[in-house]
Amino acid sequence: MESSESEEDSSDASIAHCTRGRLTPTWPKAVKGILKTGKQNKTIIVLVRQGVGADGPVFVKVPLSPADLVIWKQSAGTYRDNPDNIARVVKMIMKTQNPDWEDIQVILDTLMDDRERDMVLRAARESAREDIQNGLVTGTLDCNFPTEDPKWNPNNPSEVDILRLKRCQEWISTDVQQAIPKSLNWSKLYEIQQEKKESPTAFLERLKEAARKYTDLQIDSEQARVQLTFIFLGQSQEDIRKKLQKLEGEELRSLDKLLEVAWKVYNNQDKKVAKKWGQSLLAVMVAEPVEAVTEMVLSEAVED
Repeated sequence: MESSESEEDSSDASIAHCTRGRLTPTWPKAVKGILKTGKQNKTIIVLVRQGVGADGPVFVKVPLSPADLVIWKQSAGTYRDNPDNIARVVKMIMKTQNPDWEDIQVILDTLMDDRERDMVLRAARESAREDIQNGLVTGTLDCNFPTEDPKWNPNNPSEVDILRLKRCQEWISTDVQQAIPKSLNWSKLYEIQQEKKESPTAFLERLKEAARKYTDLQIDSEQARVQLTFIFLGQSQEDIRKKLQKLEGEELRSLDKLLEVAWKVYNNQDKKVAKKWGQSLLAVMVAEPVEAVTEMVLSEAVED
């Protein structure tokens, strides 16, 4: 609700404001939290954040802070380069901040450019249309996914507006990940080589991340497991690769088995390094007394 809207029952309403700094001239205004009191009971007008009004607890809306937006943008990265990461950030924001329609526009404007934002909104609106056509949602498209601020009232006793806001959040959260066409670049996946001190699991996770980012593979699918198995085998460190190539039959085609064997080789490397270091340390400890005796004998010879 905008601050210019008329206040119902102003004689018995307690109004709480909670504001922060503005990011731009169009930064969303703080929304009022109104606590209506009756003779027998109190109806708490629920918005977003809990505060304290003159007559007790009250929920007020707190605009998103510029600092939060900067942190989210840094965490999300570039939408075109990593839509999956942007999707994770958006889902986190929807869950923890419960943004209204106006806040959602600010969030999308922060995380992506105008073209990307429009793509997401079009995809989410299309999802809303499909749900309406399939009978999963009642009402018109504009009622469920408006193109302008609907000024939904979260205090509506029927909770219709709250339900519509939640659906909008869900449609957008889902379609952020799917709206942008993925730029396929399989060569990026084949460029990844296991680093000398990199664990097999960390190496596999890097391969999976590249597959998500640059290919159309569904990581949990059987096709993806087959692809990753051969890539893991071919691009592991040399000593690990030699051991893996000795496997036969089903073991050679099992990603879990490759990972198990790779870990054994990797751990043996650590043991060899530790053993070599221990031998070197022992040699130093043994050598020190000999050197000390030699130095003492030479010193005595000079004095004589």
